[in-house]
Amino acid sequence: MPCCDTTIEQLGDLPALYGCPETELRRLATLGQTADWLPGSTLKVEGRHPDGFQLVLTGRILTTCNGRIVGHAGPGTAVGDVELLSGSSAPDSVTTVTQTRTLVLGPNEFTSGLDGCPAFRGFILRSLARRVAARAREERNAHA
Repeated sequence: MPCCDTTIEQLGDLPALYGCPETELRRLATLGQTADWLPGSTLKVEGRHPDGFQLVLTGRILTTCNGRIVGHAGPGTAVGDVELLSGSSAPDSVTTVTQTRTLVLGPNEFTSGLDGCPAFRGFILRSLARRVAARAREERNAHA
């Protein structure tokens, strides 16, 4: 689906992108395509390299690792960013729990978004930092 005002509105409604200039939201929306997923759809498969990046616009997702549930999330969740940045395979799987809409960016479009949209770049950096901090807490608690 091509860029439309609904996608720009959905991006602007994400807390991580509040205050982002409309020009950046429009650029980000035009870089990708929206995808609508039914409950139970797989967005990312553990052990595989994802085809691209997905930003959850609406709906709920479930993350599993080695068959164990490791988290639930919703709008504003980044999927596939770590793998695209690191060139690694996915350490976990992500499945939709409800009907879900995502903004899908291929690897080149993801890089263009990072380069051309400072608010998006900041969002990705904050998201990565939160995950690193959470992993460090988990490891500390496991050794306590």
